[in-house]
Amino acid sequence: MKFTHTATVFALILSAGAGQAATLQFAATLTGAQEVPAVVTDAVGEALVTVDTTRETLSVDLSVMGISLMDLSDALVALPVGPIHLHNAPAGSNGPIVVPFSFDGLTYSDTLDGFDLTVEDVSYANAAALAGSSVGFDDFLALMSGSEIYFNVHTDAFPGGELRGQLAPVPVPAAGGLLLGAVLAGVAVRRRRTRV
Repeated sequence: MKFTHTATVFALILSAGAGQAATLQFAATLTGAQEVPAVVTDAVGEALVTVDTTRETLSVDLSVMGISLMDLSDALVALPVGPIHLHNAPAGSNGPIVVPFSFDGLTYSDTLDGFDLTVEDVSYANAAALAGSSVGFDDFLALMSGSEIYFNVHTDAFPGGELRGQLAPVPVPAAGGLLLGAVLAGVAVRRRRTRV
């Protein structure tokens, strides 16, 4: 893990104020062309992931057009990991699941031209354990900041994935940069302590 990735991700932290959580946001556009190998599909998606760095939780808003809930991989819908995941690999490579999103009526909903996935405050530790991932939270954030975490939407037509999108940091307002030096230094110290 390169420190530059960690520095980048934590340089994006904007503290909302005393006693409130620090959050990071990451966005992706999902297409078939990003799959490895690329697939031909008219479906597209847009995703926003909000990470609460204090509580170590994720909230997700994913909107997909051109794929219905019935099109999602039946084999994965039946499993605890579900048909949509965050995977660990840079663009052009496939990698293991880090965060799965199980299938249930509370988080997946039909839309006129596709479906939405909405998840609130998922514990990263619990999700990583469900996926069998050994990637710790700080390393996960570093990978996210380096665009090495991607969404993958698995369908019956494309079991390996029909839509993929690399998550990238959403820039914070310039005024937020003034608050970040102490946070960055604290995270660097915490990372060094946890590796000893």
